[in-house]
Amino acid sequence: MNKIWNMQLQKIWHACSIPLFLVLTLWSIHYLLQDMYVVGWTCVAVAAAVMFDYILMRRKKYLLKIVPRIILLFFFIHITLAVLYNDWDSGFQYYFFTTLFSCIFIPSVSVRIKIIVTACCLATYVLLGYASISGWVEPYPQAAKFSFIYFVINTTFVFSLILILAINYQSRLRSTFHKIAAMNETLERLATTDPLTGLLNRRSMTENLEILTAAAKEGAPYSVLLLDVDHFKKFNDCYGHDCGDLVLKLLSSLLNGILPPQHITSRWGGEEFLITVPASKKKAFDIAEKVRTHIEQNVLIFEGQPLQITVTIGVTSIQPGESAFAAITRADHGLLRGKAEGRNRVIEC
Repeated sequence: MNKIWNMQLQKIWHACSIPLFLVLTLWSIHYLLQDMYVVGWTCVAVAAAVMFDYILMRRKKYLLKIVPRIILLFFFIHITLAVLYNDWDSGFQYYFFTTLFSCIFIPSVSVRIKIIVTACCLATYVLLGYASISGWVEPYPQAAKFSFIYFVINTTFVFSLILILAINYQSRLRSTFHKIAAMNETLERLATTDPLTGLLNRRSMTENLEILTAAAKEGAPYSVLLLDVDHFKKFNDCYGHDCGDLVLKLLSSLLNGILPPQHITSRWGGEEFLITVPASKKKAFDIAEKVRTHIEQNVLIFEGQPLQITVTIGVTSIQPGESAFAAITRADHGLLRGKAEGRNRVIEC
């Protein structure tokens, strides 16, 4: 995440370098024309450092641990001298807040660096305030006539930069939340669905069965269909496991296509599928027969060879006071009976 943010930061800094260089150049010219040489030449040094960093970035030589620290040092010196040689009312001291906010809102900056920068900003701000009040350094006489103009420019710039940083931070935070939500959704899907068929897995179906057990206790009609692919081992042994996988995928597709959403379908294990139906055993039997016929009528083409697929289904209803798992056991007995009687049939039990 920090690497991605560093790349974004490089792009933002690269885009802002030329405008910042021009602004610093104008400030430098203004200071030098007003004979404010100390502040002026310091501003020239900051502008030169910004341009040097811009040239390095153009040549794909990112010195993130060196050049920005030099610029930050020059920036600190420039702000300090600007406050001392102008006056406190000019608003140059507010740039310490931009430095502080920039440091706080950049996630790649370590906590130790954030604490150091915060302490330096606080100490320098307090000392400059005391120095201005005490008159340690005599401000430039010509600075007084520009004091209000300096104040308007500096406060506008500082507030604008803080707003931009806050908007950028909020945007990154929102993007991070969306990514986390998407990851959680993916993890939830992986935890609850079978990767091959896309149906609910046994774990997720078990949770649904507990709900059905509670509903059945209240007298709601629910039935279960336990479906097994006939001669599934033959597909794997004769045509390979890829063929077996295609059989399971085809079945899941056929089940999703013929069953309404309120009928919950899952891959119960191996070539077995479990379906819960909110209906009586008689209606569930009709649904199971419809499913069996639909599967029988569809042929799988594997490597140019048509393969007939049939299924055997055990059907039963959940009795009041009975758990869904007990009903599944009963449906399994019906399924075994159907296999013994010749397969490709529905057995009610």
